[in-house]
Amino acid sequence: MASVLLATVAILLAVDALVHLVVARVALPVFEEKLPSLPSPVVDVPTAEDVTFDTRDQLRLRGTLFRGAAARPRGLIVFCPEMDGDSRSAPAYCQGLLDAGFHVLAFDFRNQGRSDRMPDYDPLHWLTEYEVADTLAVFDWIETRPELRKLPLGIFGVSRGGSAALATAARNPRIRCVAADGAFSLRKMMMHHGLNWARLYVPQPILRLIPGWHVDLTTLLVGWWSGWQRHCRYITLEHWMPALCRRQVLLISGSRDAYVVPEITRQLDRQMDGVNTAVWIVPGAKHNSARTVQPEQYHNRLVEFFSALDRQQEPDKSKVPVVEEVGTTARRRIEAPV
Repeated sequence: MASVLLATVAILLAVDALVHLVVARVALPVFEEKLPSLPSPVVDVPTAEDVTFDTRDQLRLRGTLFRGAAARPRGLIVFCPEMDGDSRSAPAYCQGLLDAGFHVLAFDFRNQGRSDRMPDYDPLHWLTEYEVADTLAVFDWIETRPELRKLPLGIFGVSRGGSAALATAARNPRIRCVAADGAFSLRKMMMHHGLNWARLYVPQPILRLIPGWHVDLTTLLVGWWSGWQRHCRYITLEHWMPALCRRQVLLISGSRDAYVVPEITRQLDRQMDGVNTAVWIVPGAKHNSARTVQPEQYHNRLVEFFSALDRQQEPDKSKVPVVEEVGTTARRRIEAPV
């Protein structure tokens, strides 16, 4: 009887593994399909300084340093553009910060813009260790510039660049403030869109019987398979979010974003479980369009957020509220002391 039971269990496990492989193989082309990108146009700023950084794996990255309007800079914000974006497009997102007296240092990720190309790496919209390594290289370079290294540091990213900003801030304790517009995590995106895709082929009653961990395991398999083929390692952003619980964090999403739906943004916020985090859901905005839908409020909110960099005293973390705004409705809660 025991041998029959063991044989049955072995067969069920083999069937389950086969199902994972078949579904992963079917989902892989969807996972690797490049999404259309509409990067912001390059802005010509005569006073901007072209700069270069070297990564630890010997690639040369190009970037642009935009100096703020104030004689004494209030801080330095590193800007991480969206996929296929260019560092010279930073003023489209950061003009308010420049007018308020912040320096902005933007750069092109590897295989993007004017930066070096890495052979055998074809980047997708998913965040990998390569993009985080590039962002960390920028902060290494800042330490070599005496006029910059003493400034308080913040980071701001858009879409995949927003994900890179969050992951980098989690690894660099010098970064005090991090803002991300349209950031997303691989697992939450795969879970959300994977279930929507499955509903087209699997009857709803059967789909309800599939446990969440089973779907999550398949998404991990798809990510591992794709990374193995593309010679990269995708980042599980969820693992890094708790490290930001004591930082100032602003997450921006559009209420009409069909790609990074607002619930994904809220899930990232819950994973930080921080006392200084805020979520702004912009009414009527699609992916990466919050700044065009509400340009004045967009710039004002970023300036207000990064103004924490030049405050002499840190806020009382036992009483700082977390605010989530949807349109003009705000939900506010006071966290317990830490």
